[in-house]
Amino acid sequence: MKKCPKCQVAYYDDTLVFCLEDGTELRTVSGQSAVATEQFSVDEKSIETMFIGEASELPKTIAANDGNTLKQNIPNPTQISSLKEKAVEKGYRTLELGTLIFALAHNWWQWLYVDRQNYGSVSAFLFSADFVIWFLLLATGATAGLLTLKFSRNKTFAYFGLVILAINFLLLIVPRK
Repeated sequence: MKKCPKCQVAYYDDTLVFCLEDGTELRTVSGQSAVATEQFSVDEKSIETMFIGEASELPKTIAANDGNTLKQNIPNPTQISSLKEKAVEKGYRTLELGTLIFALAHNWWQWLYVDRQNYGSVSAFLFSADFVIWFLLLATGATAGLLTLKFSRNKTFAYFGLVILAINFLLLIVPRK
């Protein structure tokens, strides 16, 4: 057993060299253990097996053999599921807004760079950095929009974003002048 000379925390792991609380080098405690151990006898009648299903609640307290009651800090399963649902909803909101943001960024990139450039050939256009970024914005926006349509409850931003992306795509392939 090792003990921290500064905060007096005892560690039973002899491989530790420094205190986990304050970083002080641990000292080996010689002789008898500083903490007395007590033998417990288990009465087979006091052991109870409990199966916990998803719908049932976990116990808030447990009874000790001597009649004392110990408190447990176990969160309610409904609290855990509500936290999980909140996190998922925030993720869906981000995905919904991401669809619209990528569609508007795609629109801006097409207007600013792709439409205002003169390329000598189709292959020069397809291998230009402007087209690659345009295509990445289109693919990312479309993917985010399709994921939003599949998983999210609010599909309004997904529809707007996908319509903007479709119009931009048509404006690129339709010849002008």
